[in-house]
Order: sequence, then structure tokens, then C-alpha cells
Amino acid sequence: MTKRIKFVYGGKQYVLEFTRQSVEEMERRGFIAEEVLTKPLTVLPTLFAGAFIANHRFTKRKVINEIFAQIDDKAELVNTLAEMYSLVIDEFVDELEKSNKNLTWERE
Repeated sequence: MTKRIKFVYGGKQYVLEFTRQSVEEMERRGFIAEEVLTKPLTVLPTLFAGAFIANHRFTKRKVINEIFAQIDDKAELVNTLAEMYSLVIDEFVDELEKSNKNLTWERE
């Protein structure tokens, strides 16, 4: 699975990726991946912008929007971003299932 997207824009190299921290931040800002079918004009650019958080946090949204407008093969880009986002979720779920069960709890 793809973990990163790399490209050069305006003479600067960008490396886009999702981390647990960047996904958490997106969720705190109200991002809901399931809304892609009902709000694609909002969700898809927001997913793209979210991929900047891990390595390019201070990139202005205007620049991100310019890049998104110029980037080719958007259908494949969106599929790749969704795959990258899902990978973080899958890794988190795997960790939950494999967690050390050192601390036990009980109901009273």
C-alpha cells in the first residue's frame, strides 16, 4: 500500500502522508471520511489538505487549493489518499487488537 505521495510544486518538494496525529487533527476539525459520497466537493479537497498536516503543516490553504487544481489524474489521487488514510485507521485497529493486556478491569 502507498504510504506517501511526493511531488514538486513551485520549486519545493512536498511529501504528503497521514499519521495518527494528523488523522486525529482532521477528525477534531470535523472531517468525516464517510461524507465523501454526500459532500464530495468539500470532503475530497479536505482529504488532500489533510495529507499536508504531517509534513507541511503551515502550507497555506490557498497554495494547497492551487496544487489540487493543477494536479493530474485526480481520480487516482483520491483513491491513493483514501488508501493512505485507511492504512492509518487499519494500523490503529490492529494495535488495539494486539495490545498488551497488562491492565485488567472489572465491572461492579
